[in-house]
Amino acid sequence: MSAVSCSGCFYFTVAAEEFEREVPGFKVLSSAYGSVRGETGLCIRHDFFCMPNHHCSNFQVKQLLQRIEAKNP
Repeated sequence: MSAVSCSGCFYFTVAAEEFEREVPGFKVLSSAYGSVRGETGLCIRHDFFCMPNHHCSNFQVKQLLQRIEAKNP
């Protein structure tokens, strides 16, 4: 996977807890911990599910933005 793919983007999450928080009613369908989801993640910028190797022009480095937000709560 490329450094500019969704897997390294601030807006991409694969964490089950975040899926269940960001997608109302998701737990009604099943659980975000399910194996059928595989590596599919959620892009909170575009509000859609995608694979970690996807990419777009809105890529933002995950670690950099997290450090900036930590310094400026």
